[in-house]
Amino acid sequence: MPIDLDTFVVVAYAVTILAAVYAEFTKNRPRARRSALLALSTATLGGLAWGYAVVQRGYVVSPAETQTRARSSGGDANLIWPGRSGGGGGRAVVADRPGGREPDLDDGGAGEGDSGGPSWTGSIITNATGTDGASLSLRSILSLPASKRAEPSDLDGEVKSECENCPQMIIIAGGTVVIGAADGDLLAGPADRPQQRMRFWPGFAISLEPISAAQMQKARDALGLPARDCGAQQNQPAHAVCVTAEDAEAYAAWLTRRTGKRYRLPTAAEWEYAVRTRGVAHVAAANGEGLLPGQMPTLPLAGMGQDLSEMTSDCFDPYVPTPGRERRSWSTPPLLCETRVIKGAAAGEDRSYARPASRRAWPAATPLATVGFRVMRERS
Repeated sequence: MPIDLDTFVVVAYAVTILAAVYAEFTKNRPRARRSALLALSTATLGGLAWGYAVVQRGYVVSPAETQTRARSSGGDANLIWPGRSGGGGGRAVVADRPGGREPDLDDGGAGEGDSGGPSWTGSIITNATGTDGASLSLRSILSLPASKRAEPSDLDGEVKSECENCPQMIIIAGGTVVIGAADGDLLAGPADRPQQRMRFWPGFAISLEPISAAQMQKARDALGLPARDCGAQQNQPAHAVCVTAEDAEAYAAWLTRRTGKRYRLPTAAEWEYAVRTRGVAHVAAANGEGLLPGQMPTLPLAGMGQDLSEMTSDCFDPYVPTPGRERRSWSTPPLLCETRVIKGAAAGEDRSYARPASRRAWPAATPLATVGFRVMRERS
């Protein structure tokens, strides 16, 4: 099991103290010199690791520790661990987000899901990888080569599969949407805020349904992935696959090799954008008062996040990061990304977690029958 970076720093300084004490009191000079050198080395290593954590993460205490403290103090522990569904009374006090002010955006009158071009000012809004499928500013778009700015050939709403036994993918056009929970949302926890507007261009494709156990088994057989045991569980979701985040990313890489197109796990913002533009949240918003009792939405992604928690590629932070400051699994060292953001809720869990804005932490190396995944790819 990977060691937490904070634990490593504490161990390093404990070794430093013990080595320094031994060097001070031993009468064997060679051993004293070696102990002094060990103390100096571990102190330097611990200091570098601590500084690296602060620069990379923007905080000192890990998100998991923050949520654990919130749980123990009676706060809102918006964290999922094996055998628990998270939740609790009250609110946890979370420090202000690192990084300063909100981005200064003028959406130019574009509404939620509108693909009209906003004239953004102020902060450049990009994701951690620059151009591959998250929010982009208009200025960033115009800096791309003409071939990248061209309208994609596939059509909004088109459903297709890239290969035999590959998942069915639905194309979602680019647009603008509000991500996160509003201040008046009484069901929201600290990790669901702050709310902010994001632009997605040129859109992406996402699997119509979570990856099934049969689809995952084909990848296991081809790649030699180990079988996981999540144990028997009542009301187990139909798409329970019992995988770690590493398994899910191996499946996406396998699809990439088979199709020649880049597949990966969606980011938390992409997942929420898909729900708000193609899922049950979009249907409810269009109806004004929401769905009538017993009414079933008919859009392709209407069940997204309603019967299964789904993993994303975001490392968990106890707040919604400013666009461009997200920590993605592909650009963050594993020691700093031990927990991932999951979206949606499985059967039997608190339905507040099925809200599009809900964000929870999930230990990425712990497979759960209630946590599955979808894949996405860029529009082509």
